Amino acid sequence: MADERTHLVPQGVSEGMEVDRERWRRAHGEAESADDPEWSLEKVLEYVSKRTAWFHQVLFVLCVSAWLSDGMQPILASFLLLQLRDGWKLDEQQGAMIGSALFLGMLLGSTVWGIYADRKGRKATLYITVTIHTICSLCMSFTNSIGPLLFWQALVGFGVGGNLPVVYSYYVEFSAKEGRGFHLAMLASAWSVGEVFAAGISWMFMSSLGWRYVVRFTVVPGLLTYVLLPYLPETPHFLLVSGKKEEAFAVVKKMASFNGLSLPLSLEGLKPLPAEVTGEKGSVKELLSSPLMRQLTLLLWVMWFLGSVGLYGVIIFLPSYFQSKGITLFGGVYGAVFFSTLGNIPGIIAAAWILEQDWCGRKGAIAAFAIMCAFCTILMSGVSGSVSLLITVMLAKFFVYGMWAAMDAYTPEAYPTTLRSTGNASASAMSRLAGLLTPPVDVSLIKVDFNLALIVWAISFAVVGMCAWNLPIETQGNDLKDRVEEEEVEDENMQFFERHSSAYSGPGSY
Repeated sequence: MADERTHLVPQGVSEGMEVDRERWRRAHGEAESADDPEWSLEKVLEYVSKRTAWFHQVLFVLCVSAWLSDGMQPILASFLLLQLRDGWKLDEQQGAMIGSALFLGMLLGSTVWGIYADRKGRKATLYITVTIHTICSLCMSFTNSIGPLLFWQALVGFGVGGNLPVVYSYYVEFSAKEGRGFHLAMLASAWSVGEVFAAGISWMFMSSLGWRYVVRFTVVPGLLTYVLLPYLPETPHFLLVSGKKEEAFAVVKKMASFNGLSLPLSLEGLKPLPAEVTGEKGSVKELLSSPLMRQLTLLLWVMWFLGSVGLYGVIIFLPSYFQSKGITLFGGVYGAVFFSTLGNIPGIIAAAWILEQDWCGRKGAIAAFAIMCAFCTILMSGVSGSVSLLITVMLAKFFVYGMWAAMDAYTPEAYPTTLRSTGNASASAMSRLAGLLTPPVDVSLIKVDFNLALIVWAISFAVVGMCAWNLPIETQGNDLKDRVEEEEVEDENMQFFERHSSAYSGPGSY
């Protein structure tokens, strides 16, 4: 029988490798057989992730460094608004354009770089987006009038706008399904760390050094990308759907070696994809090509748009909100904003843990956090006193960032490899569109009554929760797809429902 499976074991196999292969069989409840001699890419990734995954830790640090840049921008825009409104004598509409220019750039960047990443690769795209952000941020710090500042601010957005669809696709396509949701949600902490970083350096240096140096400091985390990215390869999923099986095998072999494992199969043992999978990549029209993809895409667009209406409202106008309330804790507005961010990371950690629990699933986690976002935002309208206000804002941000961590994890999992960055980018574009529209609309609402803006944000969060219940795909515990077939998805949804029917009672498309 061994001679029928010789391609599973390359020359030079040691006894240790046989032990590793036996551990693989025990872990997956499968035995090698001549009838099924090949391993799918998902099974290979599961195998190479079994031990201390040094490769994935380096990958995580890289993705965090790139994703930090995005998280810094909205709160930095809010601080620039406060500084330049008085220093440059800007009127309200000019001030609002600082945020709008950023999100216009992000809207265009997420669309362009998401499609480009599906067609040309994740790694090359990441190099481009980080370079654009670095150069344009430095140029923006030397401007002396509102026109040039808005121009460079838009280009900064164009660069960092591509980070989300690219970073998440890059990370998820190296990941095994076990613990994937947890790690994707934790990756969302980079956005929050970026917010904390921007708030911290603004608190420490805005008054003494000025806004120009604060902007220059924000390029530092992205520089780590240039240090690590040369040592990491293109993703095996992208290479496989591009018809580059040999290169994909070389990548997983490198991953195994990096993690201290020997890969117990040769090139012939890696299962190829069907020919039809390796067709056109990054096609926007494919996002709406079938009832399943249409329902998934439209619901995600609504969720990302309305979730961002609430998120950006809270972030961009939080300094103005504290200022209007006369908060005096921690030296005033900058200190209060910084300490309000301490609710962000615990919310992300809670979401990461819940995403891996059998009784919840990805859809249930998003819905629960979104409903709590709505409740806490309404609470913000009724509190008074510096301490109560700060605690309420921290609680609101706990659930807001938990909701977004769950959405960030779900979206790249739900799309197939040929559309992963494009689908993620299209959802991100809805987020950027919300960011573009939120500042001027919220300025108008706040001029009438700040509580009116809070009600709009709360309603937005509540609708996100309702949409999450009706998403057509549950991704917890399932392999990444290189293509989506409706019958296969229905089977997986039913299996999830049967596994967790005693604990999961939410409606859906089961």
